[in-house]
Amino acid sequence: MKMSTADALLASARWIVCGLVFFIPIFFLPVSIDVLEVNKQTLLVIGVLSATLCWLGSMLVRRELTFRPGWADVLPVLVLVPAVLSAAFSSSPYLSFVGTASQQYLSVLTLFAFAVLFILINHALSPQDTAVRLPFALVASAVVSAGVALCSLFGISLFPFAVAQTAAFNTVGTLNALGFFLVSVVVVATCIWALHRDESTLLAKGVAGQVERGLIVVLMLLALVVLVILDYWVLWGALIVGLGVLCALALLRPKEFDEPSRLIAPFFLLAISFLFLFFLPNPFPVSAPVEVTPNHELSLEVAQASLEQSPLFGEGGGTYLFTFAQERPVALNETNFWNVRFDRGSSFALTALPAFGWVGAAGWVLMIVLAVLAALGVLAREKARGRWAFAATAFAPLATVVFGLFVYNANITLLLVLFVFLAMLSSGFARTAWSRAFRSSPRGSLFFSFGFMALAIGLLSLIFMASQRYLAEAAFAQAVRDDRAGAPAEQVIASLDRAATFNRFEDTYYRNLAHALLLQIGSLVERQDSGSQMTAAEREYVTSLTAASVNAAKRTTDLSPDNVLNWLERGVVYRELIPLISNTSEASGFARTAHERAVELEPSNPATVTELAKTYLALAESLRELTLAEDPSVSAQAQKEVQTLLTLAETTLLHVIQDLKPDYAPAHYQLALAYERQGRLDDAIGKMESVAKYNSLDVGVAFQLGLLYLRRSGEGDVGRAQSQFEHAVELAPSYSNARWFLATVYEQQGDLARATEQVAAVAALNPDNAIVQARLTRLQSGQTSSTIPENLDTLTSGIAP
Repeated sequence: MKMSTADALLASARWIVCGLVFFIPIFFLPVSIDVLEVNKQTLLVIGVLSATLCWLGSMLVRRELTFRPGWADVLPVLVLVPAVLSAAFSSSPYLSFVGTASQQYLSVLTLFAFAVLFILINHALSPQDTAVRLPFALVASAVVSAGVALCSLFGISLFPFAVAQTAAFNTVGTLNALGFFLVSVVVVATCIWALHRDESTLLAKGVAGQVERGLIVVLMLLALVVLVILDYWVLWGALIVGLGVLCALALLRPKEFDEPSRLIAPFFLLAISFLFLFFLPNPFPVSAPVEVTPNHELSLEVAQASLEQSPLFGEGGGTYLFTFAQERPVALNETNFWNVRFDRGSSFALTALPAFGWVGAAGWVLMIVLAVLAALGVLAREKARGRWAFAATAFAPLATVVFGLFVYNANITLLLVLFVFLAMLSSGFARTAWSRAFRSSPRGSLFFSFGFMALAIGLLSLIFMASQRYLAEAAFAQAVRDDRAGAPAEQVIASLDRAATFNRFEDTYYRNLAHALLLQIGSLVERQDSGSQMTAAEREYVTSLTAASVNAAKRTTDLSPDNVLNWLERGVVYRELIPLISNTSEASGFARTAHERAVELEPSNPATVTELAKTYLALAESLRELTLAEDPSVSAQAQKEVQTLLTLAETTLLHVIQDLKPDYAPAHYQLALAYERQGRLDDAIGKMESVAKYNSLDVGVAFQLGLLYLRRSGEGDVGRAQSQFEHAVELAPSYSNARWFLATVYEQQGDLARATEQVAAVAALNPDNAIVQARLTRLQSGQTSSTIPENLDTLTSGIAP
């Protein structure tokens, strides 16, 4: 019989929902840097809106509103509304409303999509869809994701993409997240296996049912292998919780389990879980890469400190990176992860708490508690075997997921299973079908048609914005690939500029664009003949690049003012471009302010504080010329400012060494430079010698130590300088400055031939440098000089990698 248009639209909505449940855990695209979360979010949002459009369209065609209202419809609202309020007060609205950099799972957009999905499952899907097709989609998806992960773990690459060549590759997220997903689906599959009866609706009829039975067996085997390889206590604990709930239900209502042989599988898995949790090691010849997260104690400290600042609505979804930077303890500097900026806590609960505040946390807890209490009521009072079995099938995996969210983190796939199980459970609560026809109501038809058209326009707009976002992600990924392949800077900049044009709200694009432009400026200045002047056109081009770099750096802090990386980049841009900016004092002030703001946002990171000290040193150096001014008052003022800046640099670096991280070599290195610029050469050399002792392969340290020896020129210092410069040349044969000053050592020793050889090598590396050519000519004519020459470094010497 031919299906009507209304029925076809409703069927499309149902199949889209089931398709989302199947595809989201396994969906990825290699067009972006993040191949998983951004793609899953886009699929989720477009999918649920398309399904909603079909569902509402079926009612429009039928001229009848049909719903199955119930109190449980309010459950997703409990978490969505606080998330919206948190995002409204967030320092990074785009991050909190839309999400980026693997933080999409906490965004308002994602939670809104899950809320719509919850409504669709409860109102658009039939009981057969909810009880049979959704679990079947999850089981099939879990089998595929487990198969892909096992192939990666055993070194079998199924995809040609570079990201898929690692042992940790899978379609869910981290390997532990994959294990968490598999555990939750294994629990629901085991419930179906144990509770199914031929007359029930937990399994499909006919061939489809046989296929699902086979997939359940395959899933149990694959998941068990994955869990054994991962051997993570959280995963075994989650499996024990889920299967423990099922076994408890079997003891409370044994008559519902009329085939005891079906309980062999859950009891076997439960026993295996206890054995591997407490006794057995991983028997396979492969091991999973270790996932590093803050421990529960540190995560709790960070959450508590954050709540003191924003107790009600938190900092906003996705902002844990900023919270952690602000609250990270100094003790972390004693570990190997001292410079890791964690973007989530040890668990979803401890990540969501500082993100959404007490109000948001209460919403999540209330949603779960209400669902659990209602489910317990159904399990305790329900007499109809079918409804009881369906409630049990949804309740056990829900308990598994809830346990996992309190001890492990989440992503879009894991929140998907949470909301699917919640929706499955709530669909079994008391719901009465409600319908109202508006065939004879022109006004009702008009309003409904208007709403339908508005949704359609919204969907098309969203698809357009998603395409723009994808184009931006693709352009940024291309820029990263080009940079890693050593492509010309112009090509990298062009891709970054396209990314920033397509998505004007992503601070990461502007931050990288600012840095790429800075490197390009340095490269252009370095290529100029130091003995000649730039042409007007060249100066204009450099000026335009300078303005573009400054504007891009400023844009990053405007978009996300609490991101320490943005302020660090802005400070570096201003610091390195001071010689090229006409208003030097203004640029100096901006550089200092930016790095001081970065220290406020991340006060206990030694790298961030050291960058501030480097800025003080750079600002002091920029004032050196004024200390030689003919006007005594100008010279005196400049000398005073230089001494103040050098003192600030010294104080800041001593703070890093004494209070933050005593073994942080860059701080010792910069402190040696500060001593040198204060005229304390003995202190500078002593400090640099201590740095060189533990950084013997650092060419910069060897060069600076040689330069300090050369400038002190005490007894034996020339020989020590020679040793350091020769070591630097050995480490980096193309290091022009090391050869330049090694030639000076040879000149002072009267070894004209070796001095000429070194300067000739420098000339080969810098063929357009008039100063190098002039010195080479002098040496070739037999003339020597005991004067220490100027450093060859140009603007690029201080640019951060």
